[in-house]
Amino acid sequence: DKITLNAAVESIHQTPDDVRVVYEDTTTGQKHEVTADYVVSCIPLTVLRTLPDVDLSPDMKAAVAAVNYSNSAKIGVQMARRFWEEDDAIFGGAAIHNLPLGTFVYPSNGFFTRKGVLLGFYGNGTIGGLNQLPIAARIEHVVAHGSKIHPQMRQEFETGYAVFWEHIEYSNGAYGTANASLIPRLTEPDR
Repeated sequence: DKITLNAAVESIHQTPDDVRVVYEDTTTGQKHEVTADYVVSCIPLTVLRTLPDVDLSPDMKAAVAAVNYSNSAKIGVQMARRFWEEDDAIFGGAAIHNLPLGTFVYPSNGFFTRKGVLLGFYGNGTIGGLNQLPIAARIEHVVAHGSKIHPQMRQEFETGYAVFWEHIEYSNGAYGTANASLIPRLTEPDR
């Protein structure tokens, strides 16, 4: 009862006595206002800086704007059988290659089970223009290039997933990277 889910913050206003937050209930579309003594924001800075009505001091706004977020992405592919174990005796670890796949990782669990998921891509989402492609094309990219390592991939492929954090609402990036000098300002109260 202390946590409100499905609440998209629209504004944060500070007064001399309190802080007011306006949010939209994303399930009903209704707007709500909450008043508190203070607010601890866990909103990713990529989202916070795009909110049109957030009352931050100029130096805090500058610190928020200065943090870059990684455009890391992850693509997994499910295989009908664990051919890398059965055919190639590979149990965990990563493939070293020069293909546009970023990191390609074999699962380190579920040995000798029937199916498995390969982490076919983990890296910069802009590799090969993947961040601009539809999900099916991203997965096909992994199957096509992964088949150069393991020709069995095409036949054993069942389904896949693709997570490009820069395209995830309320995230807009994988993780923040900033000059260490910004951290003290970002972690102290703003008025």
